[in-house]
Amino acid sequence: MDVKIIKNKKDSLEIEIDDNIILPVIADTLIKNGVDAYFYNPHPLLPGFRLHIDSDKPIGTLKNAIKIVKDNLNEFAQLLQVEMK
Repeated sequence: MDVKIIKNKKDSLEIEIDDNIILPVIADTLIKNGVDAYFYNPHPLLPGFRLHIDSDKPIGTLKNAIKIVKDNLNEFAQLLQVEMK
């Protein structure tokens, strides 16, 4: 997986990633926490999907969203393991 920071300003952040599976999950988590965020494909013929975040502390906000997603996946894995026994 390739990740590249496209824009890193005081109140906004944009990253590009070559995987479109994780971005909707992170964007949804950010939005549920009141952050202005969206993801998009800048060009349909070129690889790369982008996540744009507008926040007072966009990097910290992204780190928090990633932690929430990671915790949710760990909880899901644990619950699924209990059910599969």
